[in-house]
Amino acid sequence: MRTILAAGAALTAVLVAGACSAGTPDDFPPSALPGHCYQHVFVPAVTETYQDRAVDVPAHTATRTIPAVYGDGDRQVLVREGRTERYLAPATYRTVTETEVVRPETTHTEIIPAEYETVVEHVLVREAHTEWRRGVPGPVSDPDMPRGRPYGDILCLIDVPAEYRVERRRYMRSPERTIQETIPAEVRTRTREVVEQPAHEVIREIPPIYSTVRERVIVQPERVETYTIEAVYRVVTRTRVVTPSRFEWRDYECRRVQHPHHRRPPQDQGNDGERGALDAGKIPELGAAKALRG
Repeated sequence: MRTILAAGAALTAVLVAGACSAGTPDDFPPSALPGHCYQHVFVPAVTETYQDRAVDVPAHTATRTIPAVYGDGDRQVLVREGRTERYLAPATYRTVTETEVVRPETTHTEIIPAEYETVVEHVLVREAHTEWRRGVPGPVSDPDMPRGRPYGDILCLIDVPAEYRVERRRYMRSPERTIQETIPAEVRTRTREVVEQPAHEVIREIPPIYSTVRERVIVQPERVETYTIEAVYRVVTRTRVVTPSRFEWRDYECRRVQHPHHRRPPQDQGNDGERGALDAGKIPELGAAKALRG
């Protein structure tokens, strides 16, 4: 374990010395770990293809002439002109039934006086309360009752009931009101004839008379129409870059190296596994690593 740590420290010292003498920090892998090898690998760009629409023929306008449309139509021809006629219309009558009032409707008003009643009420003069009064000296049964002075005064807390007085009051049980009674009117019916419409002059308009003639007519005249021709598209295959090409550092499997000044102790030379991992004669040169990056 002590030999492995010494080898890692030696590799770190070699990398730091190479960085100080060979170039900028970008020439070396970031966050490098002692005892690891790294290779500067070119990663090609990642692309993908997709389908897109391209305009083959753009949208444009054009004109066309639409010929006239003919058809069979009907035309009205005057056969006889209209005229006005005048004549006298006789009066018209109708029978009506009328209602005649013999005695009109009357209203009888009656006044009912107010009603009163006398009631007896108990009015509160003073509410119930408690008060202290002097009592006759004697044994005290209630320990909470205040004791008197040494010379024998006794105070008692007693309940005093409420006091009421009797009052007589006269109140209106029902107010004075007025009652109106309507006496309906007395009517009778009679039938007679009345003029519904008097004699009058009637004016009658006689409309003209037409005849229908069939002929060839223009249903829709000739016209020039402007219309839009939509664009024509075609499908093309395009390529776009998903991830651009780049250089990146990757772990490279290599044999662990050891600085010449950090040899294994004699007691650890019998370990064949560490002898292969820490071969001091296999230290790569920094110039070869830089050439590999380029």
